[in-house]
Amino acid sequence: LAEFLKSLGLRCAGVHSSTAELTDPASKTYQYAQTLGAAYVSTGRLHDVNEKWDGVIKEMAVVGDVAHSKGVTFTYHNHDPEFIRFGGKYALDILFERTDPALVQAELDTFWIKKGGADPIPYIRKYKGRVPQIHLKDMDGADESFTELGAGIIDIKGVYALAAEIGAKWIIYEQDRWKTTGLDSAKKSIEYLKKSGLV
Repeated sequence: LAEFLKSLGLRCAGVHSSTAELTDPASKTYQYAQTLGAAYVSTGRLHDVNEKWDGVIKEMAVVGDVAHSKGVTFTYHNHDPEFIRFGGKYALDILFERTDPALVQAELDTFWIKKGGADPIPYIRKYKGRVPQIHLKDMDGADESFTELGAGIIDIKGVYALAAEIGAKWIIYEQDRWKTTGLDSAKKSIEYLKKSGLV
């Protein structure tokens, strides 16, 4: 895969894996990331935003330590469950409050922030310096489903400007599901980005 990416002139934005893999210094995930030249490893725990959350936060701190020792940066990837509140605070905010910003950074997802009930741009902005990766997705305003970039209600141009403002290293286009085909959706999104002068 590393050779294939090199042949295409592409770089690896990061590697996603499980908490079990990322807490193990001997995990092949770290060898994989190193081989691909990935600076970031990520995970998310959307199914454990409940009474287990305190334990999850402790695990994420361990992942941050291990990743740092392996020469990569850990970024936590959010979904919408992290926007439930404990004591008036979003679960995701509590995670970031209780972990070291140098060791637990963020891969924030515009779609899932919106789905969780927050406004993506101000939410991401408050973590300036802690968000090296932004997952860029658009949302259909009619039914809150996934849609192509520029076809929904997320301020795509605003996110691009924000990425530069906060020092994000990667804007990662992602669309979980589509109404036609994956390649058709990707083509429409790329065309929008080009037409808008964003790429």
